[in-house]
Amino acid sequence: MPTVSGSTAAPAPTTTTTAVPRPGESTGAFVYRTQCAGCHGPTGEGNLGPELRGIASRLGVEAQVMVVRTGNLRMPAFSPALSEAEIRAVVAYTRSELPGPPASAR
Repeated sequence: MPTVSGSTAAPAPTTTTTAVPRPGESTGAFVYRTQCAGCHGPTGEGNLGPELRGIASRLGVEAQVMVVRTGNLRMPAFSPALSEAEIRAVVAYTRSELPGPPASAR
């Protein structure tokens, strides 16, 4: 589906996966690894999607939850594919556990 910028949105996410959590992996880390890293990079460095390291200094929690829930431009909506608990877990993960400083701090 075309967006305002004329680009095409990423395919809608699905919870159908053969991936399983790694030993000791949090829900947020698992969701990030299986649903987000493909576009945002394995350490949040950005790729097709924007960098997420340092996201807490750029976007409030509820605004970030809304982006994950409903999508934004090329990013598809992750609700209802992800539960509200999974969305909040991945938002918490990106805000507190992604390794490395944001690009502006390098």
